[in-house]
Amino acid sequence: MSKKHFIALADAIKNSTALITLTQVQIEALADFCQAQNSNFNRERWLGYIAGTNGKNGGFRLVAERLSEMEENMSTESHPDPYQIEHTAMGRKMLGGN
Repeated sequence: MSKKHFIALADAIKNSTALITLTQVQIEALADFCQAQNSNFNRERWLGYIAGTNGKNGGFRLVAERLSEMEENMSTESHPDPYQIEHTAMGRKMLGGN
């Protein structure tokens, strides 16, 4: 199985409208199966994708969404919190960082 197959399987689990849903134990059993099929399978990333804590290519989706929300709020605020500016991508750019 390839990454494409793992993502498709995770999408099917996440987006299922079936009357029967999988339990956490069953999802973890599927993760074990996927690991056995491909040694490069990233179990934690796959489980996180199903749980919604990261995107399909890894990373922390909730953190990225929060940073985006903070940047949007800063553009509409007249006096943004300096701490927020310093810890966002837009803030780092404004302060001359990467």
